[in-house]
Amino acid sequence: MRKEEKNVLITKDICEKMIADYDTVLKRYSRLFEGIFDKDWISQIPIAFQTNRDAWLKRFIINMFNASVLLKKKRKLINIKYIFVGLRYKELLSGLPNDEILIIARGKSDMAYALKNNITFIFSQSITYYFLRAYLEGKQAKLENEMYKFFKLFSLQQKICYLILTSDTKPDEMFFSSLACQFSSIFRLLCVQHGIYNNFEDDKFLVVDGERTPFNLIYNESQREIMSRYIKDSELLIMGPPWNLPCVIPEGDREVILVGTDEGSPFSDIFQELSRLLKANKIDHTYRPHPADNNILPDDLLNAIDARSKEDLLSGKPKIFIGFISTLLFEAYMGGHTVYSIVLDKQIARCSFDVDVCFHADELSVLCGIIAGQSVINKKSRDQNTIGPLSERFMKAISDVEHVISKKQ
Repeated sequence: MRKEEKNVLITKDICEKMIADYDTVLKRYSRLFEGIFDKDWISQIPIAFQTNRDAWLKRFIINMFNASVLLKKKRKLINIKYIFVGLRYKELLSGLPNDEILIIARGKSDMAYALKNNITFIFSQSITYYFLRAYLEGKQAKLENEMYKFFKLFSLQQKICYLILTSDTKPDEMFFSSLACQFSSIFRLLCVQHGIYNNFEDDKFLVVDGERTPFNLIYNESQREIMSRYIKDSELLIMGPPWNLPCVIPEGDREVILVGTDEGSPFSDIFQELSRLLKANKIDHTYRPHPADNNILPDDLLNAIDARSKEDLLSGKPKIFIGFISTLLFEAYMGGHTVYSIVLDKQIARCSFDVDVCFHADELSVLCGIIAGQSVINKKSRDQNTIGPLSERFMKAISDVEHVISKKQ
């Protein structure tokens, strides 16, 4: 069998396994959130597919650009050292030589960043489209063609290359991670933790980002303890937050922020009651919805929406943050703010990550009484994993990856 024919069969096999894995991920998500969220995860996939189909003609020129990149810039691409699938955390690129970066762009903002900084990029819209088409319609040929094209490109790579994801359960991330695993001696596959991992019962927590990735770059030791229960075949390396948490001044007047949790969350009634109690105690406050929250909020919360960026929320004076489970709460505590967590189950004595005090949902009056006595908020000590610029912490993590690999050889 000729090498080219063998590679075609390899890419076909990769695609078949990848689609089967994606189906498992979706079904696990659906089971995980059954009875918790109104959203049916499986039913949303055709909607996403239709969105990609409707945008297809608009992406034609971009796809032609991709072909040009792959055909005319092979010499440049084989010298790439860092491949970022999406730019969820642009600060990770700081300090890296632009000519050693390839961005798998997911949208216009990723493309604009790449063009502005003269960084090579490839648009992933076609990959997502073909992936969803293969999953929904069983038409896998186009996906196999895309895989074969990148298979040949990756096979040209001659030096160590780091493929950086923020998830390994989305189509484009599964595409590139599945591909990189075929060249494990060259490609280092890293998943950057993008959100808080919570304590779930083992029989309920059915899928986690990072379980398909050899190396996970995570927030801190408490997160490693939780993640190690569910991720068995991956190195969990502490890098700290994947962005530079702002500095906080020593003290400031009281400011209270209620932090929403996740889309479909059933907790708006509790937030509404807490808002009522805070008003009764003459405590000003705002409500910060979760980025994915699409609930119909009561007027009390709608009128108190806090639209500041996360950077603005966590900078300046120390504040009081209140909520259930949220990465923003976690990062606020790491950055030196005061965090009060609310739990629904009385059997749970504490939140799954460090907070100042954990309250049960029927103790809101007690919580408000404590806040009423805090006219001035003092800065708390920062988590040691937030100290130092992200560029240094990221390169330290890269060094840790190589250390782990050298020990295994």
